[in-house]
Amino acid sequence: VAPAQPVAPAAATVAPLKRSITIDTERPVLHVGERWKQETRLLHSNTLKHVDDIVVTSVQPDLIGLSINGQPGSMTAELAMRVGPRMRYDEGYQALSFPLQSGKKWTFRTGWEQRRMGASGRLQMEVQVAGEETLKLAWGDTPTIKLEAQGTLQVESPIRMMRKVTARYWYAPSVHAIVRTEWLDGMEDLVIEVVSHSRGGE
Repeated sequence: VAPAQPVAPAAATVAPLKRSITIDTERPVLHVGERWKQETRLLHSNTLKHVDDIVVTSVQPDLIGLSINGQPGSMTAELAMRVGPRMRYDEGYQALSFPLQSGKKWTFRTGWEQRRMGASGRLQMEVQVAGEETLKLAWGDTPTIKLEAQGTLQVESPIRMMRKVTARYWYAPSVHAIVRTEWLDGMEDLVIEVVSHSRGGE
């Protein structure tokens, strides 16, 4: 009998999901110097793949400049990554749509490029705000807004293929970030979690 494989822990909730949202649902105001450290692990084995240190370097009305592991990056004012540590997305990427009201739905379509692997394609997702949930994170219990999404991931280069994708993610207004993401595409299921954060000058 093969030994059981370790599994990445599910999001540790300290209160059941509430459909009504009582915490801040508006778009956050970011400041230069805000910092998040996040870990990416394989969902089913808990194997650590990446650690990323993300710092806000500039704030414009429609674009946030970032330093990601010392390299330049950027995201939109709605916190959608444009140039990330490994991926680049076009202007269609919209993981969040403020205000995050319970039951709100939207669809986005975006092109993507994984620069190191030389891969590119399209992503289409339907997103819904599920409600409010409190997670136990590295620094303590944190109220979050839970979102659920599903759609298709299309690879156009270097090979052509399409996969169904399911994602669950939690945005924490107090952290100004998506603090946990569970990404399942049947190829490399991942969990991404913020493990520390600090505010810039306000």
